[in-house]
Amino acid sequence: MKNIQDNTNTKIFRIRKIKKRNLLSIQSWTPQEDDLLITLYKPTNIKKWVNMAKSFPGKDQKECMLRFLKINPRIKRGKWNFEEDRNLYYLVKLFGYRWGLFAKILKNRNHKQIRSRYYHYFMRYKEQNKKEIKKVSESVEIDPPIGIL
Repeated sequence: MKNIQDNTNTKIFRIRKIKKRNLLSIQSWTPQEDDLLITLYKPTNIKKWVNMAKSFPGKDQKECMLRFLKINPRIKRGKWNFEEDRNLYYLVKLFGYRWGLFAKILKNRNHKQIRSRYYHYFMRYKEQNKKEIKKVSESVEIDPPIGIL
């Protein structure tokens, strides 16, 4: 009986702690902070979000990383073209569901965009996009995209 009560108290404490942390850290980003984040980012420092967060009072490393994913100037936003769909289809067929790897290979899309595109375009709305998907799959079968690997 004592163990059950201890576990419940711990969970309540964790929830309260998380809520307090979120309340303290919800702050909007200014354009100056966005510019500073972009200038501080270096591909070699990708594991050093803790050090970057020190430049932004009131924000932690996770917030910096998530913000950078949203404002990264190298990431393409908007519609996907035929070549991108073709490359994505080929990579999933070859490697399975390895979104991080695909982001490194495709370079102009992040892992969240790639995963979303695959699940929404190729899986969820399969029936609605049947003609386009058939065209993509046939083009991959006939002429696999070699330049992406």
